[in-house]
Amino acid sequence: MLPDSGRVLGNIYCGVRDFNAREAGYIINRDFQRNGYAVEALLAVVAEAFRNGAHRVYAECDPRNVRSRKLLEKTGFQREAHLRQNIFFHKDESGRPVWKDTFVYAILESDSGDQG
Repeated sequence: MLPDSGRVLGNIYCGVRDFNAREAGYIINRDFQRNGYAVEALLAVVAEAFRNGAHRVYAECDPRNVRSRKLLEKTGFQREAHLRQNIFFHKDESGRPVWKDTFVYAILESDSGDQG
């Protein structure tokens, strides 16, 4: 949140997963994109996860979301997988799922010195 305006910049989370892994996710208000806020927030979340014993932090994104992919790569994440038609959020007019692909990115604690 911006202190002077009270406007929300976005949302970032870091969920606990199996095997000392964390899942990071984010949504940034369009009015504040491309200002470095997401980079700063994601780097902070990753650093905190590693300080608290995480071995690995991963994130998933839509392959068509170039900005999200670039954000992950800029912050040291490496693409590990392309999951084909693994998720859907909507159904078509016939009630059939509209399947989407997902890229999976991750950063390991041993990679964390290479961020930025």
